[in-house]
This record gives sequence, structure tokens and C-alpha cells, in this order.
Amino acid sequence: MLSGFSHVRYDHSSRPRVYDVACPKCAARASAHKDSETEMGNVIGDLAGTWHLDDWRITCLSCDYRESDAAYAQLPPPFFRVTSRGTNLWAFNRGHFVMLLRLLDGDPISGDPYEWFATYAHGDWLRKSNRVGLAKQMRRLLESQPATGG
Repeated sequence: MLSGFSHVRYDHSSRPRVYDVACPKCAARASAHKDSETEMGNVIGDLAGTWHLDDWRITCLSCDYRESDAAYAQLPPPFFRVTSRGTNLWAFNRGHFVMLLRLLDGDPISGDPYEWFATYAHGDWLRKSNRVGLAKQMRRLLESQPATGG
């Protein structure tokens, strides 16, 4: 049975302030954020007045692609995603991806800025048979990406 605390987390009523998405033009890493949330912390809740505003801004880190006033539903897919043995793992941004890697490696995540999202981790990601392959793919992707953005 889920505790009330876990249930609140699993209902996806919170999200990070910054997303790393795949650029629709060149597929490189792009940053998606809302100017209305610049002064807020890493985690935004659905009770924030900004939650339903269609003011997402997408900026590619590699090409000239820019988009303003996008709706959440219009955001491109996450950039930080890997597949191993038919299991697809994704993360909101680089910081979330690093936290998930630590979780898969069995390292402590207490105090991590994205610890809140550990309960969003899919059971398939945490299955012992998938951890090694996913972690290998995650390390490969992290090595190719500078530590800028979320």
C-alpha cells in the first residue's frame, strides 16, 4: 500500500523547473524552461500559479532553434533517454539523469536536488537485470554532454 507521501509523488503533481529536450530541428540538447518560474526552486508543484501557463521557452544549445510561449504538451521528447534490453529510461534533465544513475548504482541520493523524483523511477529501470545495461548507456550519454543546464 502506498503512503500518502508516495502517492503525492506518483500522481505527477510536480515537475522540475528546467527540462533538457531533444531539439526538433537538429536533435541536439535543448533547454526548456518558463520565464515565469526563473526565481523558483528545482521542483515546481501543480499549485504554483505558473503551472498552466503556456510560456515554455525552448532554446537549442547547438543550432539556432528557438521557440517561445510553448505549451507543456508541445515540448519535445526528453534529451536524456537511453534504451537497454528493450527498457527505455528517460529523465527530465541532466541533474535528474545523474540522480537516476546514482539510484541504479545503489549510491545514496539523500540530499540530491532531484531526490523527490526517485519515486517516479519505473520498476523496470530498477530491476537488477536492467541496471547494468542502463547505467552503461547513461554513462556513455553523460560523457558526451557538458554539465550545463538543469
